[in-house]
Amino acid sequence: MPEVRYRVGEREERVAARLVVGADGRSSHVRAWGAFSVERDPDCLTIASTLHEGLDAPENSIQEAMHGSLRRVILIFPLGGGCHRTYLIHPSTDPLPRFSGMRDADRFVAACGDSGLPAEWFGRAAQAGTLASFECASSWVSHPAGDGVVLIGDAAGSSDPAYGLGLSLTLRDVRLLRDHLIAQPDWRIAADLYANDHDRAFDSLRRMTSWMTEMAFATGREADATRGRAMPMIADDPTRVPDLAGVGPDAASDDYARQRYFGLV
Repeated sequence: MPEVRYRVGEREERVAARLVVGADGRSSHVRAWGAFSVERDPDCLTIASTLHEGLDAPENSIQEAMHGSLRRVILIFPLGGGCHRTYLIHPSTDPLPRFSGMRDADRFVAACGDSGLPAEWFGRAAQAGTLASFECASSWVSHPAGDGVVLIGDAAGSSDPAYGLGLSLTLRDVRLLRDHLIAQPDWRIAADLYANDHDRAFDSLRRMTSWMTEMAFATGREADATRGRAMPMIADDPTRVPDLAGVGPDAASDDYARQRYFGLV
């Protein structure tokens, strides 16, 4: 039976459990203690984000813009009370230096203003939260269950944060694990069944986000030709785009779905 040991002051406690669930994020200690191997995609995108007060963007809609040649994306989410969450997403090969802390507040605002949205929106913007850049590469554990330990959420698989799927995937993991634990008296078997489901879902997400990254951020003549072919077809039929926000990993991600997205059929 799995056992967790922890300290309370100078006293060590031990607790036996039918199953230990690691839900402690992308730097999971439970994952390390369970000797799970972590795989990681190559760096492709970088995301920087902070909170802004005094930003003159609309309060009733999300704003998105892309700098065509630099392939930089700006996203602005209104949070109410004059506060907005601002994201800047760009290729990791972009020479744009990484952002960190208040020292880079003005430089971040300047980069946002240069990327397609009205520069005057940022005239009175003041940083109101932590500013930092992060690499967006997905990392994951293949089959996140074994020896009485199971991983959920970012501990099991951290998806590309540029697409904002992490919390949804975590809640999905919770539901799937719960359902298997209820249906299967042997919780080790239930954990394995959950891990199989998680692997299928995470693989599907990685396929679809890789397509969308290629479509939006790839550069060069071939990439421009792909967008020139696919975008008018998507405008005529939006169902060609994988429905990550609505359906997530259950959206079609086979080769035919890829061909539809890239306008090949």
